[in-house]
Amino acid sequence: MKALQSSKDVNLQITEPPIVQGIESNEIIIINDIDGNLILPGTLEDISREVVNGKSLIITAQEDLNQIGISWVLPVELNEKANNTKVCVKVINEFTKQFENNKCFATLRNYFKTVPKNSTISVIEADDSSPLLALGNRGKGNVVYYGILDEQSDFKTQTSYPIFWNELLNFLAETGDINNYNFKIYEKPLLDKVGVYDNGNKIAVNLLDEYESDIAKETIVLDETGFVSGISEEKVVINLDLYLIIFAILIMLFEIFYIKVRGDL
Repeated sequence: MKALQSSKDVNLQITEPPIVQGIESNEIIIINDIDGNLILPGTLEDISREVVNGKSLIITAQEDLNQIGISWVLPVELNEKANNTKVCVKVINEFTKQFENNKCFATLRNYFKTVPKNSTISVIEADDSSPLLALGNRGKGNVVYYGILDEQSDFKTQTSYPIFWNELLNFLAETGDINNYNFKIYEKPLLDKVGVYDNGNKIAVNLLDEYESDIAKETIVLDETGFVSGISEEKVVINLDLYLIIFAILIMLFEIFYIKVRGDL
């Protein structure tokens, strides 16, 4: 919950059984840490119907997940629990690419042994190949099983944890990659004027320089010697005649004054 609330891209609405609201108005539905006794008849069917029509559903593992009557919605089959495993990425995609250089990124003390159902993709697995994150389809929508029990794992303490959740939700919401909209003008000859183009996706064209506009970069220190193109020498003739004449007159006046004081004049 905190990871999702910290994301500027996520508008999180929290609702608790038995009264479940927002099923129709949200793109992604997350079932997390619920009391199976409080789920009203028909609630899971309503959620499943929304997924079939195109929404995405994430079901997170909890200690009694196999007892709350939700197994039929899962993209995996739940078996008995097992102990102590590494958490390793098997498929690198948009929401697991941060683990490409460290595929076994966490440890897990307890987990459910699982088997993927038909057409389910196992993205993250335990040591025994049990899917810990599986992605399946239901009609037009997606169903994700998140089998990492957060209270049993060190994953939640990592800086990659909120990034993972943000990327997963962006993937399910099909927001697209910003690199598909960020390119040089000359790479797209048809986009040759400043403005906003709309060909199904709005693209803004401007003449801003990304580096020049970065106000967070380090201050540029200017070296004044960099503005000096070179050192040149030039001979200058100074006329001292006027200064010598003035000096001679002052000496003459001083001499007259001295003779007068002495009484010879």
